[in-house]
Amino acid sequence: METQSAEAPNYKQQAEELHAALGAALENIRSQSCDSALVTPERWNATGMAPAWMDVEAFTDAVRDALAKFHASSSEHDCGATSGAEQIEPTNEAEAATETSSDEEEAIPASASSEQPASLDEALAALPAIPCADICVLEGKSTTYFYSNAYMTDAYANWAFLAQEDDKVQTFVSVVREDSRVYPRPMVYRSLLNPPFRMTEDEVLQCWQTVQETGKFPDIESCEASNGDVYFFSTDYLSPRYAQSLAEYESVERLANP
Repeated sequence: METQSAEAPNYKQQAEELHAALGAALENIRSQSCDSALVTPERWNATGMAPAWMDVEAFTDAVRDALAKFHASSSEHDCGATSGAEQIEPTNEAEAATETSSDEEEAIPASASSEQPASLDEALAALPAIPCADICVLEGKSTTYFYSNAYMTDAYANWAFLAQEDDKVQTFVSVVREDSRVYPRPMVYRSLLNPPFRMTEDEVLQCWQTVQETGKFPDIESCEASNGDVYFFSTDYLSPRYAQSLAEYESVERLANP
């Protein structure tokens, strides 16, 4: 006679534990975004946020799956909302609810509610999707970064991502181009001394020297205001003459005529 192993996993319980952990992880991402910080799986490992029976890599995969599940369910809801409404016939709501409830009770065996799911995925599928429309993912060279765009702008997240990846030259070039393209304005060297970059003046100078020596970034140029402030800009978006005038205004004329 076969008996069920005492060590057989309780998928329903595991799913509930994982669902709660995922909710906590997403809230932690939002909290860290409020503090201008990206979240990596290493944080979940250090804080013991993942369930005890799941390693951090599997938990990270579960976070990804939760994001995909939410977006998929949101898309299905949006696509079906109009057509579903068109097909509904006016009914007596109380009568319909009573009839549906009665039919379901007859159709579902009494033992169904106590049956164990066949797998963790099946148990998770029975739980509601966790709201996470604001959670974004950035893929690094060796790890993954998460943030909430409800509390951190995409631009700042990208800058923080570049700083975390520690590719100073690419960070330098990306920020210079971003300032020239979006605002548009040349970037004063002091910008990279602030969070999230926290470069030193020597590091900024080294980035500029590398840009000049490699010749890989021919659009990146520099100009100097009359007070000595050094600016960098991209000729893809700003002409040298216009960048010079903007630098002079920002460092000298604006301060002289408040």
